[in-house]
Amino acid sequence: MTLPIDITLIPKESLHADAKSYITNLLDNLKVTKEIAKVNIEKSQQSSKERYDKAAKEPKFAIGDMVLLYNPAVPKGKASKLTIKYKGPYTIIGMGPNHTYQLSDSETQVKHKSLVNHNRLKSYNIRLPIEEPDVTIIPNQVDNADNSIAEESQVDEQLPVRVNDEYQTEKTDNENTVETDRAYNFIRILRKRKYSDKVQYQILWDDKSKTWEPEENIDEIHRTNFDNNYKPNGLRRHKKKKYFTKN
Repeated sequence: MTLPIDITLIPKESLHADAKSYITNLLDNLKVTKEIAKVNIEKSQQSSKERYDKAAKEPKFAIGDMVLLYNPAVPKGKASKLTIKYKGPYTIIGMGPNHTYQLSDSETQVKHKSLVNHNRLKSYNIRLPIEEPDVTIIPNQVDNADNSIAEESQVDEQLPVRVNDEYQTEKTDNENTVETDRAYNFIRILRKRKYSDKVQYQILWDDKSKTWEPEENIDEIHRTNFDNNYKPNGLRRHKKKKYFTKN
């Protein structure tokens, strides 16, 4: 292909013999240089392709798979390090040429505006909720009726028993289990959580022990005081200061 610069550099008939010879040699050298550059570019492209193909893998996505879409765009006013780069999940609803896919939002069912190359996709793994074992919360106060349960266990171990506000150790034998009545004084509520769709409060007792109790075991005054002045994690709420008052 002839470019305007090539026509401009063609020596004119009016030039001196030396200048005409110089320009002719220059044009010949430029043609050789152009050919060398073309060959080097093709070699570099082929080398890059071979290097890429070694690490490249065939995509294994199929229609119906859920994937995440890589989107490096950073919203205005947010830091790049704190921005989630993968959006989704999306569902593959179609396949295009050269390993491209048609996506639709899994929640809104809105189709993505264009086909997406497999390089921007990764599989979306649904995280199943961890099933917590059912734990029966036993109140700290021990009734005499519960002593029958301790008698059935009959395990040879050291049991802490409170006597006159002090802990002593009694050893059980195989015949009877000795356990004294214990009374604990409520100090304050530490935290709040929702467990198995039920609200529970963590209580601090006078012996420095902590237990989770259902809300029906806590009187309304203490619950209301905690909810108004503390967050569920136990941190105190900061009241907003009013700088202006209505006249």
